[in-house]
Amino acid sequence: MFDTIEFLKQLISTDSSQPEGNEQRVAELIKGVLPPCFEVSCIRHSPGRCTLVAVLPGEQRSGAAVLAGHMDTVAFGDPAAWKHPPLQPVEEDGVIYGRGSADMKGGVAAMTGAAIRFAALGKKPRSPLILVYTADEENLGLGAVAASESGLLEGMGSLIVAEPTALGLGSCEKGALWLRFTVKGVLSHGSRPEIGLNAAEAAMELCLSLKNALPKAPPHPLLGVNTASVTGIRSGVGNNVIPADAEATMDIRTLPGTDNGAILEAARRLCLERNAQDSRWDCRVEVINQRPAVETDLSSGPLRRLGRLLEQRGLTSRPKGLFFYTDASQIVTKIPAPFAIIGPGDDKQAHQTSEHTERASVLAAEEIYFEYLKSTLL
Repeated sequence: MFDTIEFLKQLISTDSSQPEGNEQRVAELIKGVLPPCFEVSCIRHSPGRCTLVAVLPGEQRSGAAVLAGHMDTVAFGDPAAWKHPPLQPVEEDGVIYGRGSADMKGGVAAMTGAAIRFAALGKKPRSPLILVYTADEENLGLGAVAASESGLLEGMGSLIVAEPTALGLGSCEKGALWLRFTVKGVLSHGSRPEIGLNAAEAAMELCLSLKNALPKAPPHPLLGVNTASVTGIRSGVGNNVIPADAEATMDIRTLPGTDNGAILEAARRLCLERNAQDSRWDCRVEVINQRPAVETDLSSGPLRRLGRLLEQRGLTSRPKGLFFYTDASQIVTKIPAPFAIIGPGDDKQAHQTSEHTERASVLAAEEIYFEYLKSTLL
């Protein structure tokens, strides 16, 4: 008999941390527990890396209920800094420790348990149940892109992403635009800055100019405002040397309706303007990562059904916004459908040392997904 908590511990024990990912190891565990009524497809990305899509066919192809979760985790850093070894799950007083316990192997275990229970009912659903286990969500989202372009999600009627929300009901998420400025100037002695071109100062000025040029959209009721942060500057060879080279990175988070492309064009214009000041400048900008902001209609059927299920358990059904991005940003932009982001664990635990989640939260999420599937597909 399938045990969701024991399965979560197996998932934690299986290293799928970035940058390598090695999600194939997790995919094999998942394939090993899914009943044969699921049609399982493996989308291979590179050696050891894949995305898994499992379909329980329905009477019709349209209206599929999709549950999605990512198999990769961030790196765990120095194991000695952890309360318990990051790949050796330990349960204490109902709390499970280990890398990925919250982000988001807890959600993967819960959605898998709910799907197995649903299949065990022995009733053919009206529409398919589709499980999507993605690779590379913690980097560029290669798995979500591949799944949404594979044709395997054809007929998707709704999407639940099982990211940690402490069982809060996420209805929207900010977009992301990560940029890297590279600047080449002219080296000179620190005492003669006038004969050089200071690449470090230029990189800083480009970042601050772009930050000031960010669209001043009205605050979103759940997501606040557009933000831009300088997250890294690399430059300099000595304190008495005007640097000729610099690199600066920015993390820009955007609201629904904000055009990430327009921000990128503004960054390019700033580079061109700097280059026009002196033929020796060479300023450029490149995109590291780009995710659109997404939101779903609060009156949509999936949100209403999930809201009722939460209220029945004494939990709030009030929608919340997520300041981080999920696989939803790369799925619903290609296959439009109402979505919700709801899962076990606190998102504050994501990427933390001694990451942990509560057993009760994982089991509650499984129950919510199971009841949602019954109300949607039967």
